[in-house]
Amino acid sequence: MIDDPLLFSPQSASTVPVWLYALLALVNAVAVVQTGKAWRREQSAGRFPLIPVSFGLYAALATAALGLFMFTGRLPGPPESVKRLVDSSLRATTVCVLWWGLLFALILLRRPLTSPNSRPHVLNIPALAFLLALTDIRFSELVWQPDNVAIVLMVAATLFYFYSALSSAVRNDDRIARGLPPLEGEAREKEKVLVWPDLVYIELIAMIVVTTALLIWSLALPAPLEAPADPLHTPNPAKAPWYFVGLQELLVYFDPWLAGVVIPAILVLGLVALPYLDPSPEGSGYYSIASRPRAAWAFVFGFFGLWLLLIVIGVFFRGPNWAFYGPFEPRDVPKIESTRPQPLSTWLRSSGTAFERPSHEQHRSGAVEVLLREWPGLAILVAYFVGLPQVLLRGPTRAFRRRVGAVRYHLAMFFFLFMMFIPIKILLRDVVAVNYVLYLPEWGWNI
Repeated sequence: MIDDPLLFSPQSASTVPVWLYALLALVNAVAVVQTGKAWRREQSAGRFPLIPVSFGLYAALATAALGLFMFTGRLPGPPESVKRLVDSSLRATTVCVLWWGLLFALILLRRPLTSPNSRPHVLNIPALAFLLALTDIRFSELVWQPDNVAIVLMVAATLFYFYSALSSAVRNDDRIARGLPPLEGEAREKEKVLVWPDLVYIELIAMIVVTTALLIWSLALPAPLEAPADPLHTPNPAKAPWYFVGLQELLVYFDPWLAGVVIPAILVLGLVALPYLDPSPEGSGYYSIASRPRAAWAFVFGFFGLWLLLIVIGVFFRGPNWAFYGPFEPRDVPKIESTRPQPLSTWLRSSGTAFERPSHEQHRSGAVEVLLREWPGLAILVAYFVGLPQVLLRGPTRAFRRRVGAVRYHLAMFFFLFMMFIPIKILLRDVVAVNYVLYLPEWGWNI
């Protein structure tokens, strides 16, 4: 009799990669079979495609890992020196810069990265890296927590469908450049079908599949319920649900009124307003980047580069006292922040000395004295939100301003600059320990 019926509990976390290696081998084997017909067609044309060979290589690697486990009882994983190097080199800024660089590389190099020969590597290398990391017990327990499994699946599915949409955008851009309609504009895509039976059958099958998956999930994983709330024993860290963890991470860099109300409202409003700020009919109804590059870049960076990233950092990298922890780092010892962030005005005056909160007498200082103290931050904000759009009019945004008009241009620039203010604040806090550009505690207004 099995003592622990939970399939993916932390106690059995070391066996989870075995199942995932088997699944990876099976998926790649199916991909080899599916691409075999294309391989034979290419051979008949005198070409030698690498797609089935690449899928077969990854299937062989996963099978070899399974064989290693059968004979030795162990799975391949990164050495301890690599884990220590990763933990010591990662910070919030490092994770952000690496993630932003990956997104920019995916978009800038989208043609070679979405080519058929590159597709097996793009899909399999992240999966193999994840399986190698799972051999570490700390990383495995973090990933397989009942609260975190859904976030792992969400991130994986989001990235997979983003890559799929990027592949469709590349194909559509190539077709449009050759004078052909996009894939969504072909005649077979415009064919009308009946709700009954076509749509109803599809919805019924999808409902059965999802219900079965949720049933298996509920049996395999315990419900993420904790003990009743006790004001004398507050959990550390106290994390919000995953859909609010991004807002909780923003509290590290902004005041609550900005992080909890203003920033989410403006970001959502900006993403919703994208089709109206750039009303060009090009790119509507089909995947494309070349048709509306500004809107595509803004949406990708706003959703994937900020919102999804903040959720991942808050869930997987924040530990006790909301300190930053590496993926293989033990979290039973709370960390203490070595450098205390301070406002820009204090940082400029003291060249990095610790900031002390103004006393009661300083709170009663006049408005003129407060403005004289904070004039550098005020000047930077005015130059950033007011002056920079005018400077950009002389170069990269001139055509956009001429096409959409003054009102839409300034609204679009405000949303874009406000969005970019978030990564700027992240870099300021983690690189030079500056938490506020404009610090006005006298009036309860800090930015």
